[in-house]
Amino acid sequence: MLKISRNYNTKTAAAMMIVFSVIFAGGCGDRSTQPGSQVTQSIKKDLNRARFTEIIIQAESLKRDIALCLENSQFNIDSNDCNSGARGPGYSIPQKYSTAYFDSVEVKLGSIIVTAGHNDTLNGETYILDPEFVNNQVMWRLADDSTCITAGYC
Repeated sequence: MLKISRNYNTKTAAAMMIVFSVIFAGGCGDRSTQPGSQVTQSIKKDLNRARFTEIIIQAESLKRDIALCLENSQFNIDSNDCNSGARGPGYSIPQKYSTAYFDSVEVKLGSIIVTAGHNDTLNGETYILDPEFVNNQVMWRLADDSTCITAGYC
């Protein structure tokens, strides 16, 4: 029988949670590979989903500024006013940029386009958010041509 002491700290509890997560993660995920590498492939896919979170966060960080830009341009989506590098009252949309897990973040006609890196983990998947206008408010929709959908990352 397992006896758990009441004298543990939060670091110990966090370490135990990580260990249990790793142990139980082996039983989850995609099982379409050959026996013996099933757990490895499942963990690899889970890690790629975690890496892709950075891409989603980058897109989220741009939504406010793009919405302000679109509002200032009277919601004219065909205008080039809200592309990468746009600046105006209350907003600043950065130029195209990249980090370790993604090749580029750019804005074209108000749409946010993030492309994952090409390395041993991610393979250039795209995450595209298109603005939609509902009652003079900007709502965001994941574009159907985002390749992260097929990869299972978004």
